[in-house]
Amino acid sequence: MAKSKTLPNTHRLPHETRNNSLLAWVFEQVEVKEIPLRRLAYQPLLRALGAWLDSNNACNINLIETSTGFNVRYGVGDDTLLLRKFILTHAELEHLEAAMKERRSMNPSGRYQDFLRALGYEIDAQAGAYMMLDEVEDNLFLTFCQPRAGGGLTWIKRARVLDVEDQGAILRKAYARRKPPEVRRRFWHRLLRRQPQPAQVRELA
Repeated sequence: MAKSKTLPNTHRLPHETRNNSLLAWVFEQVEVKEIPLRRLAYQPLLRALGAWLDSNNACNINLIETSTGFNVRYGVGDDTLLLRKFILTHAELEHLEAAMKERRSMNPSGRYQDFLRALGYEIDAQAGAYMMLDEVEDNLFLTFCQPRAGGGLTWIKRARVLDVEDQGAILRKAYARRKPPEVRRRFWHRLLRRQPQPAQVRELA
């Protein structure tokens, strides 16, 4: 079951979490005594985590992955920011992703869901593991471990600050991947028709 760590005077948080519509299915279905290692790729796993954050109106997020799941910290509110902390296991997020696939019409995309899904694709492409993401104002600080080229047991740690432009580029790439091939072909055909045609050279008699 998901564990929650709350600040003083926030005793209602576990109750609110269990009544969250996105997590209700998970709490009904998941009973894990020994939590397995992560099975899903980052793309679907972070999509589910992003949807959970969106459903809680989160901001200023901080995600730290462990061997069993994610330590999640985020803020809520505008004038006075309330800090909330939770632990979500990989198993719970995998079940949440399965539930979202079954109920697509009930789970519209949101800010974190779209971006974290796109970011997960990029981390998967680099065989990343044990990620950490920290949101500071408009920037995101990302770190993850990656196998060293050539194989073996040596890992290296990657780190990068993603500014607004970087985040937009990651999202644009994701949206382009989701377009049907026919739509992409029509786009390129229209683009090529706009290009000036080379002048024809007439042979002199």
